[in-house]
Amino acid sequence: MSIISLQDVWLRYRVEFKEEGKFVPEYFWAAKGINIEINKGEVFGIIGENGAGKTTILKLISGMLKPDNGRVIVNGTISALMDIGLSFQGDLTGRENIYLISSIHGFAKKYIKEKCGDIERFAAIGKFINAPVKNYSHGMYMRLAFAIAIHMNSDILLIDDILAVGDIYAQSKCVDKIFELKEQGKTIVFISHDIELSKRLCARGIFIREGVILKDGDINGVYNYYVETAGDKNGITILEKGCLAIIFNNGKIILRWRGMTITDNLSWHVILFSSRRKFLSTSARWDVQERGSRDEMSASGSWPDMPVRLEVDISVLNEKEFLCEISMPEFDGIDIDESHCNLLFANEYAHYFTLRQKAPFPEVFSRDEQWEAYKISESDGRLVGVAGKAGQNGELPVIIMERLRDDAQLCCRIGNAGPKNGARVIQYIHVNSNASGDKIATRKIFFAKIKIFESAETSELEGYLQTTNRLLSESAIMRLGFMNIFCRPDRVEIYWKNKLISYGSGLHTQFRYEGLIYKSSDAQWSVDKKNDREITVTLYWPDKPPFRQSWNLKAQGEGIIKWEVMMGTVGEAEIKGKEAELFVISEYDRWETVDESGDFSKIEKMGDTVILGKYVNSGVRIADRNEINNGLLPSLSFEHVNKTPKALYISKLSNEGEAVRLKYVGIDGVSEVLGLSDADVYFSGIIILRDEDAQAENISTIRRVAVSNNKEELPLGNKLYLKNLALTFDSGKCGIFWNNLGLTKGLGLYSS
Repeated sequence: MSIISLQDVWLRYRVEFKEEGKFVPEYFWAAKGINIEINKGEVFGIIGENGAGKTTILKLISGMLKPDNGRVIVNGTISALMDIGLSFQGDLTGRENIYLISSIHGFAKKYIKEKCGDIERFAAIGKFINAPVKNYSHGMYMRLAFAIAIHMNSDILLIDDILAVGDIYAQSKCVDKIFELKEQGKTIVFISHDIELSKRLCARGIFIREGVILKDGDINGVYNYYVETAGDKNGITILEKGCLAIIFNNGKIILRWRGMTITDNLSWHVILFSSRRKFLSTSARWDVQERGSRDEMSASGSWPDMPVRLEVDISVLNEKEFLCEISMPEFDGIDIDESHCNLLFANEYAHYFTLRQKAPFPEVFSRDEQWEAYKISESDGRLVGVAGKAGQNGELPVIIMERLRDDAQLCCRIGNAGPKNGARVIQYIHVNSNASGDKIATRKIFFAKIKIFESAETSELEGYLQTTNRLLSESAIMRLGFMNIFCRPDRVEIYWKNKLISYGSGLHTQFRYEGLIYKSSDAQWSVDKKNDREITVTLYWPDKPPFRQSWNLKAQGEGIIKWEVMMGTVGEAEIKGKEAELFVISEYDRWETVDESGDFSKIEKMGDTVILGKYVNSGVRIADRNEINNGLLPSLSFEHVNKTPKALYISKLSNEGEAVRLKYVGIDGVSEVLGLSDADVYFSGIIILRDEDAQAENISTIRRVAVSNNKEELPLGNKLYLKNLALTFDSGKCGIFWNNLGLTKGLGLYSS
């Protein structure tokens, strides 16, 4: 049965600040939606930093404050130990204050006289009991106040961190009395910064920050959460999704699963080595930036004596998956010899595994300070997992780190973190190959998808590992920040933050030869990864004459890829209707070119395909109106960079599942004849993915390209003059000029 109940309690303080000689009032919410149920006989702890709202809660329970909203229900009498000496009258003696305070609480004079001797003996302040309390020390105040409170025989005792005042003997005496009251079944609400004392006294408690309860439950779990999130508030944020909690605390990342901390000691942190000095991420000054989503965070950290910055970005995909990227932005003037990203896990984790092997961690921790970690191969280091036995609070989940960026300068080490840390460690070490101190571009220290499986999900885990192993062996993968390109044997898939945004074949080409249509989806594919930033796909049609295309996918930066298609055949062949297409998911509902924009839901449907228009344009951008809310769907731009004009079709397909198609079609002009060489440019384009905060920049890129392409000069040949008027003809394009000023855009005059 609840003896104390706080139900959706809100309380606001009015504080006056002096500004330019005038007092300006401001209002602060000290309690925000507080809900607490405390049972009779329970010892309940309230934990939090200074100014968090702990004392406010005690004052609400005691009736010293009334809430602005909500209800406070108390079923019993209360003694409160708060603001020592506040209820004492300074000019009265200690004994006189005993009688005054007891009478205020409704006790008869006879009862007070009977208890007065016990109170004086417990307070043990000697002859000072007959001196005015204004002459008391803080310790004497505490002794007398505590003695009065515990002899009131109240149902509820409220204690506000007063045990920090006084000598060791007095503190010990008071603690013993609290335990005695606990044994008697008294209800005690306790505030203390003494962690061990709180754990001894309390079974349950809350952690409060800025008037909000962040954690309610077992006192050990609450205190662990408090310790993990204590520090400079500018460098702290918490992401929670279902059973998963990710705490970023001033340079370290702490993982919690079902209320259990699964990382250990320094948790995840970074060490930079420069000129025989090491810089820990936990010693940097951090600033957390809001990302407009509860599932994402960004943080930037720097040191006062080193001109290098660390950046941490985390995106929670669901309660069992998140992305973590740690990088150093562009810097110069300093040599970073090595960077270590250390992932420390609880020592209950018994073994680790990769796609090719499974092995136990060493059972015994080394006695010296050196970590027992050894290097694993580059291929094994792409996916590493840890699994273990039951921890103190339940079954440990399986944790998998799938690296999302290949780097020849990065190595992975696995082992134990030594006796001082007593943890399992996965260590990613990046060795700098540039020791000149020249300007260095952004360096990825760690970029991975972290996936979590329950210990009982063995079949799901095995299926995931088998699928991942097959994909890595059969496909070529290029990782460009949050953008991932998977080139499979029959299609190209584009991912953003682990979400597949391409549809079907993804990239697609199509052309005509002698009345027949040739599609890339019908060709034989061969995939070859040149390096971490370039993939070549060779397509082959074995007809007569045999056609061959070479797709070159090359990174142009994070979230930017160039798609260049070269084509050739044996002998000579005249082809027409050259198309290059990009298929994406149907969640995109808006489109925009340089000249126009529209909404897919408002266009006229023509059969199973909705064609927005046919333009000669250099680029199109599509987006989702709800992108700010979900944060997983980026804006997408598809630009062509050929010199020859192309018609742009923007369509929404619905015949085989909804999808958006962006298609460039070559203008059939003079005959295009292919020969023996693969040097004929079929198509050249750029695909750009951007988060919502970069969308304005994204479309401006299209506009700059378009403006550049529209600065036409009067061609020298294929022209017809009539005084100031000139008509030009070039590859199916007819332009009109007046005094050398182009009056038409795109194709100008054309028929279709």
